[in-house]
Amino acid sequence: YEIHIQPKDYKETKKFYVFAGVEVNNVEEMPLEMVSKVLPATLYAIFTFKGKDIFRGGEYIWQEWLPSSENYEEAYPYFIEAYDKARFFGLDNEESEIDYYIPIKRKKEV
Repeated sequence: YEIHIQPKDYKETKKFYVFAGVEVNNVEEMPLEMVSKVLPATLYAIFTFKGKDIFRGGEYIWQEWLPSSENYEEAYPYFIEAYDKARFFGLDNEESEIDYYIPIKRKKEV
């Protein structure tokens, strides 16, 4: 997994933090060299992208899908890229797939 965390000044700077990691069941038993991040429980919109434009999926999500969604908005300033070894074969492989997990919440009715 990669977790991309967007700080408060992200929209101005376009700079964010990236954490590479794995899912664990028990943070107390992690090696000393590792750091844990506990993500909030939330609903996720999941998108799968394939091929040479695999990382352009973010453009679609934040420039098209989220702004035009009538029911959902971003819940937290992070997202997850999930690499499944059964579907990701490298950046230059047209068959590679990656999943984006976007934390969302229902928009409040006005």
